[in-house]
Amino acid sequence: MCCTAFLPLLQTTLKKTMYAIKCEDLGKRYRLKTNLLYGSLQDLLTLKTFRSQTDNILSKGPSQSEFWALRNASFQIEQGDVVGLLGRNGAGKSTLLKLISRITSPTEGRISVRGRVGSLLEVGVGFHPELSGRENIFLSGVMLGIKHQEIKKRFDQIVEFSGIEKFLDLPIKRYSSGMVVRLGFAVAANLDQEILLLDEVLAVGDAEFQKKCLGRLAEIASDGRTIILVSHNLHNVLQSCSKALYLDAGKLIAAGETAEVARRYTDDLHNCGPDSIDRLRSRRQNWDGSFYGELARFDSFEVLNEDYCVSESNPLKLKLKLSGNSQVKNPYLLLSIMSPAGILLGSCMSPLKDFWKGDEAISLDGLAAKLPLMPGSYSLKLGLYEGVPTARNNPLDLLLMTPCFEVVSTEQALLRSDDAGCMLLQMTFSNS
Repeated sequence: MCCTAFLPLLQTTLKKTMYAIKCEDLGKRYRLKTNLLYGSLQDLLTLKTFRSQTDNILSKGPSQSEFWALRNASFQIEQGDVVGLLGRNGAGKSTLLKLISRITSPTEGRISVRGRVGSLLEVGVGFHPELSGRENIFLSGVMLGIKHQEIKKRFDQIVEFSGIEKFLDLPIKRYSSGMVVRLGFAVAANLDQEILLLDEVLAVGDAEFQKKCLGRLAEIASDGRTIILVSHNLHNVLQSCSKALYLDAGKLIAAGETAEVARRYTDDLHNCGPDSIDRLRSRRQNWDGSFYGELARFDSFEVLNEDYCVSESNPLKLKLKLSGNSQVKNPYLLLSIMSPAGILLGSCMSPLKDFWKGDEAISLDGLAAKLPLMPGSYSLKLGLYEGVPTARNNPLDLLLMTPCFEVVSTEQALLRSDDAGCMLLQMTFSNS
């Protein structure tokens, strides 16, 4: 038999073993310690019961609680895959990237990584503020495991991509956050690591630099290198990534093709019932010590638009269910729209007194007839108040949904919100 007959079998075997990252039951636990004393000299001198409290601490020790940032995560990423990492804030995305890049070690499970890893996890990580941009390029490259000669060979390419030639010999501490991200991405993307990890770095740069970065990521992927991209911008993930992972509360919820995983993620974001709506609360406790949802609360929330898309012919439609309380006499609903960057764009305040039924649950349908917004992804913030919402009036309940809906346009040439702002202005001109 000709040896070429074994080639398909050999190729299949190699394909199965050519993974870049493999995680098996991966978990990371943190211990949270709390003391009765803060430990500063001022606290020790001003506490009236100094002796009794210190004796109590010495005898019992600090109280501890466990927090699992990641638990039971098992998946495999093949060489050359571009993977989007989706999830709410606090879902465990950054923890997973730190485990892959060996910044921290797993508490349980096993992780295997094949190839050099380059990461850009936070603005300025790997840079020394007192050194110049030129010096930091070499410092960052060495920390990534790249030889000096190789960095020198790519130096001009890195500087050209970053676009900060004029400021190259200034110390990094003089740079803006956008300039630091430009330089950090230029270093990470123009050196030959087999695996590149990016955590929300595209959220800092301007629209032009984001397009440049996405183009560079496409070039890296075409070279057969592996990329993991964390982003809350679903448009960028769908455009750049062939596969995706969805994390929630430290657990791996879905893994597979980007469109399917993104659909699961958006479904969870847009349709929240009693079992899942707690995840949307920005915090559990108000500034005055009261807890959200004690007197009135959101029970469920749903975006009724097909594919969560809003346009001139398809206005935003919402359905809310609330639990009331007879102690609340003058309830108000405050709905706010947030830009992709988290900027407040506008709010709608509505009294609910006519609908309020004391201790009974109520259901509300909302309709926004016309939203003057540019195409892009937008978030909603919902608040329940006793009386007119003001800065001094703490909410009874507060939800933050991000991203929540997508504004689309029938005009293909219309720019997106990240290119031309968020508001769609109506203005006409005439000859004077």
